[in-house]
Order: sequence, then structure tokens, then C-alpha cells
Amino acid sequence: MGKLSAASNALEGETFEYATAMKNIGSDTARRLIVGERGTGKTTMLLQAMTMAFLKGWVVINIPEALTIGHTDYAPTTSTPPTTYTQKTYTAKLLSQIARANESVLSQLQLSTPHTPTPTLPSIPSNISLARLGLLGAEDATIAHEIFTILLRELQAPDRPPLLLCIDNLAHVMRDSKYRDAEFKLIHAHQLELVKWLVSHLSGSQPLTNGGMVLAATSSSNAPSVRTLNMALESLEAGRTLEGRDALVRWDERVLGVFERPGLHVQRLGGLDKDEAKGLMEYWARSGVLLDRVDEKRVGEEWVVSGGGILGELERGCIRGRVGYQI
Repeated sequence: MGKLSAASNALEGETFEYATAMKNIGSDTARRLIVGERGTGKTTMLLQAMTMAFLKGWVVINIPEALTIGHTDYAPTTSTPPTTYTQKTYTAKLLSQIARANESVLSQLQLSTPHTPTPTLPSIPSNISLARLGLLGAEDATIAHEIFTILLRELQAPDRPPLLLCIDNLAHVMRDSKYRDAEFKLIHAHQLELVKWLVSHLSGSQPLTNGGMVLAATSSSNAPSVRTLNMALESLEAGRTLEGRDALVRWDERVLGVFERPGLHVQRLGGLDKDEAKGLMEYWARSGVLLDRVDEKRVGEEWVVSGGGILGELERGCIRGRVGYQI
């Protein structure tokens, strides 16, 4: 994986390194976690990865952080501990996003396994496309979770396209959510069915059958401090295992379980060097968003002012600070 200025090289026909990783992935599941200080381009890296996945015909599923903030309905799905919960309205909206964003791919795929009738979903046309299947769940929240389960099963069937699963601001799904159970106790995010499904792939306990990538990013802008997550990330970056943790500290074992299996790679983003900053500024200039001349003097000034090539600050100085620019 390269730094973000690789985007500027796309104008010259060079290959973004995510594309190389995606091309060579085969049937494996790559698990990546992007970390870094505020403004280093973590969210932009996720957007670039999703763009490359769309261009290569992958199916892309992006999970926003909002699913844990308690702004949608939820209901228990199991009666035996630990209780898990569905978010039917949220799942319906997610199905709509998946179906519409991946319409060109999903419209070419049909249901491969006959549906077994249930009280809530008595029948599904045998020749329905996966795009229409997703929209079917999007139109009726009462069947959204069941449709989502069927769609995931179909995407894991043989000879389906690879998957890219993305989540930004990982800390929000590594702690208690804002939802409460029948005893008014906070529900851990991993008890939400959508989060449980996502972290099972991030942890490696459930690989993607047809290959793909699970890509997550932390945030320094609107992220809670989760001690167990921070400790796990420090250990992974240092190449240490999680076995030697302090037994006297109350770690969240559910969070630690996500990081215990080998194969989860952490990439830390930092500032761009001057050549990378120049490439990115030239890309902005060719795109028409930067109208000023890009020369060595201008690049040097902006690189210093941006704190050594911090992407967010570089953008602020070059684009957002321009007179008349509307954010």
C-alpha cells in the first residue's frame, strides 16, 4: 500500500498499490487496519480502496459508524445469552446502499439456492437478481435482516465476485453502544448483528469465501478512547502478541478477540514527503480545484505550513484557503 499521492499518478497511467493488492489476492482474505494522526488521509484511503474495488467489479459494503449511536430501532434475536440484536430499519437502509452502489454487478447475479419459506418471508422468485433482492429488503424493514442474511449467503457462494468490507472510525464498534437491554444495561456493540458479522471477518474467524479485503480505519476527529483497542493496536504495530497483557487490568476480551489471530496488518499513515506533496498538488491543479501555479517554492511553503505534508492541512492550505472556495 502506498501513500495517498499515488492518486496523482493515476493521470499518468500508473497503478495504485491497492489495485496491485486486489489483483493478487486470489481467494485469500486480506485484513488491513489503517491508523494515523488526524488529517493524514485515513478516510481518503478507504475511499480510494472502494473506488478501485468498484472498478474491478468487486462487491463493496461500507459500514458507517452510526450503527452504534442508538438512533434507530432494535430488537433481540436470541433468547439465550449473549443476546444479539437486529436493527431492521438500519439494515433496510444498508441494503438499499449495497444494492444501488453495486447495481452493475449484483444485477448480473441471480439467486443460486432456492429459498426456504418462513413466516415473515414465504417466497422469493427463483430468478431474482441479487440487486433486486437487496431492494426487496430495503423496501420492507420487517424482512430486512432476513434478506440481508440471504444476500450475504449468496455473496459467499462459489464463483461470486470478491468482497471489500469497509468501516471507518473503528473505535465506535469496539465498546458499548448507546442501546440498552431489558435491564437498561448498555449493549456491547459486538452484540449488534451487523457489527458481529463485520468483526467476524475483521478478526479472521470467518474468511471471505471468494477472497477480498476487510479494511478498517481509526479516527482522530470524533472517536472515543477505547483502552483495549489502543493496547491491541500498539501491540500489533510493535509486532508483539496480546498474551502478555496485565492480568490486573479489566480488558475487553471481546475486543481483544478481534486482534488475536495472525494476519491483521496495521498501516500507519503519516505526512507526505515533498515529492509526494508536489504530485498531489499537481493532481489538484490538473483537476481544476487548485488554480495557482505549482512550483518548487509553492510546494515547499505548503509542505512546511501543513506540518510536514499532513494531507488534511495541505488540502486546507491549497484548496480550502482559496478565496471564494465553498466548503
